[in-house]
Amino acid sequence: MTHPSRRNALLVRLAAAVVPLALVVGTSPATSTAAAAPRVTPRVTTTNPLAGRPWGVYKGDAEMAWPPYAAATGHRKKLLGKIALRPKAKWFGAWIPDRDIAAKVHDYIDNATGGDPDVLVQMTVFRMVPWEAEVDDRLPTRREQRSYKAWIDSFAAAVGDRTHAAIILQPDGPLALKAPNGSTLPSRMIAYAARRFAGLAHTSTYIDAGASDWPAGQPELAAKELELFQRLSG
Repeated sequence: MTHPSRRNALLVRLAAAVVPLALVVGTSPATSTAAAAPRVTPRVTTTNPLAGRPWGVYKGDAEMAWPPYAAATGHRKKLLGKIALRPKAKWFGAWIPDRDIAAKVHDYIDNATGGDPDVLVQMTVFRMVPWEAEVDDRLPTRREQRSYKAWIDSFAAAVGDRTHAAIILQPDGPLALKAPNGSTLPSRMIAYAARRFAGLAHTSTYIDAGASDWPAGQPELAAKELELFQRLSG
């Protein structure tokens, strides 16, 4: 298998039951995190960029299942371990201030990898503001746009070129299609994050295009958003 660090890759696939459609953006090792967000030329591939690598497990208070597991004994500990010891993707979002995000990401990576650079770290970026119910009503202000880019840049710098990472980008991505007057601004901002993460040597980015319950029965809506991201990121 060709590792994602040795190619630019764009994977479009169906993920039954959980996420119907998504893009996975892999990256080239030659790009520095200090550079401006690069333009990547994606290609379609069926190679799994996450295969053949151990997945990290975060063991700390930010994982709600961990403290009960750590305190338990016997059969209860064994049962809780079925949850606490499973790899997960921690959510990072606007509730973490711009000034704090780099330190939060560093701490999470250090914990999840245990210092082993070969371990894969899974993270979810849920940073777009406005989102969910508010996305119909207004577009991001100029201040929010600047904050978004600063936050994303700090996140990417914290991941860096040494960490092997899988990033889920913006759950429920098709909400961006509900922006007022058909604006593509939210989609362009998410595409900025995708390009920024694509500049990291060992990071693969999974662009979320919905869940099994939404857009239920509308795979064309998820496909439309993915096609838009592909155009904006290419």
